[in-house]
Amino acid sequence: MSRGRLLAIAACMSCSVQGFAQVQEQPSEGRGELLYSTHCRDCHTAEVHWRDKKRATDWNSLKVQVRRWQDNIGLVWEEADIASVARYLNATYYRFPLRTAEGGVPYASGGIGQDERVALHAGGRDHNLKLVFAERGSGAYLADVKVVIEGAQGGKILEATSQGPWFLATLPPGGYRISAESRGERLTRSIAISPGKRSELTYYWP
Repeated sequence: MSRGRLLAIAACMSCSVQGFAQVQEQPSEGRGELLYSTHCRDCHTAEVHWRDKKRATDWNSLKVQVRRWQDNIGLVWEEADIASVARYLNATYYRFPLRTAEGGVPYASGGIGQDERVALHAGGRDHNLKLVFAERGSGAYLADVKVVIEGAQGGKILEATSQGPWFLATLPPGGYRISAESRGERLTRSIAISPGKRSELTYYWP
């Protein structure tokens, strides 16, 4: 390993120790940016991300690269931290759609920051279900919400973790029970999906 690389890693690790307590107290929406600014910005410039676009080709591979970066400088981030940093980098540099499918159900999630919400709105017009997650009272958006969609007669159709406060999906017409879990509290609501219309639910946590 080159001397320059060793010095860069040492600088990152020094910043990591100094900023750890501060990062621990930050709300989830700005956590990715703060983690990146505290631990990684001394080693990474914008040019790094344009170069790494050859390695990060979609949302999942971007998370792989973030995991690799934090391993290289000796951090021990949880998966939620890796996802937070990946969301920040995605909104700032990459603009990958946070979209996938499970069991034949297409869905997308995100919405951390205005750019992500604009991209989701533009790319999610074909989805007929929209879920929004927020704090009651303050209205602050929430991320990393576990979503479970079941048919009206039971049977799990989709289970996923929303990467941001917006969760979009495409479901056949019919009735559904949708659970959303954040901070250890699960909220469950019922909804009917009608042909040619978008249905929306907002979940609030105290």
